[in-house]
Amino acid sequence: MVKDNKTQNNDLRKTLEIVGIGLSLNVVLICGPLIGYYLGKYLVGKGIISSSILFVPIVIGFAASLFNTVVLVRIMNRLSQNKERFIWQEEVR
Repeated sequence: MVKDNKTQNNDLRKTLEIVGIGLSLNVVLICGPLIGYYLGKYLVGKGIISSSILFVPIVIGFAASLFNTVVLVRIMNRLSQNKERFIWQEEVR
């Protein structure tokens, strides 16, 4: 069966969308702990927390990164299974 031009464009767009989300996963995983580290250093510098518990904001940032990674993987999975809709046409739950 020969695909028409519109179907080929939709397949290409969906593939590029999945690849784009996949490439952003490493940025999401790196940014959470980095933001936690710099926030912790700022709080230590202000004297709000001690330097012995600097790992707490880093762990919180890492947990937030993992949560966002799971959300992005679910979106990628939904995109790969759904043939008719794009990500901006769906509600993420």
